[in-house]
Amino acid sequence: MRLSVFALICLSLTACGIWKKGYERISFSQEWDFVLGGGQTDAFISEGDTLCEGMDGYRKQFKLPEKDKGKVICLDFERATLNRKIWLNGHWLCPRSDGNASSRFVLTPFLNYGKKENILLVQTDSCVQFNSHRDSDSDIGRNVWLVKAGQVHVDNWGTNITIPVINADKSTVEIETPLKNEASDVIVEVSTRIQDREGKVLYQISSPAEIAAGGKKVVIHTIEMFYPERWSVRNPYLYTAIVEVKVGNELMDSHQTTFGMHSLDSI
Repeated sequence: MRLSVFALICLSLTACGIWKKGYERISFSQEWDFVLGGGQTDAFISEGDTLCEGMDGYRKQFKLPEKDKGKVICLDFERATLNRKIWLNGHWLCPRSDGNASSRFVLTPFLNYGKKENILLVQTDSCVQFNSHRDSDSDIGRNVWLVKAGQVHVDNWGTNITIPVINADKSTVEIETPLKNEASDVIVEVSTRIQDREGKVLYQISSPAEIAAGGKKVVIHTIEMFYPERWSVRNPYLYTAIVEVKVGNELMDSHQTTFGMHSLDSI
């Protein structure tokens, strides 16, 4: 389906910057709202509910190099209020109406590469449902990320880190990495390294994983850390876990997560 939405929403454009490998930050800015009866009340809704907070629109133009062909490219919203509709190069992507939750949209089938620009349009609309919160504006309230990954990659929202055993002399860290394979059957090498806050590598572990075509697999790495720095309010020490996924010598994806080591008695 091809839709023209220029008449529906306000458009704005801002620059983008690089955040980290595989992720490109897209910063949208809001020009103004189309206020459609904002603040109106109705006898059939409870006192304090608002009928409409407005409709916002955002526009982003960007180019992708030819080398990105074959990658899986997605758009991640950390937060966008209420009902979102997205158009990419005239193609309407599936709408989302899950309030303030984060969400991901796959852009790969509709992208242009090389010199031809991509035009991304986003509409958020709070006028299709009642709002009981005064801060339920129709906007993009947090970061938006353009995610580039190989056909075998860390699945949506990345790794999960837990610390089942925590002691002053030795603690156990479990790094759970969900993988998704959007290509044929493959054997990958998954490596995890833990760095201190200065970037020095303290621990490293790797293991192979076989993933069927179109399948998923969770890889769990367990690392024992000796005499770890404890996180506290006075000393909020954070480590960084970096996961890399390779097929042969080719890096398919990487993901990093910061974490602190603390228990209730160390806060």
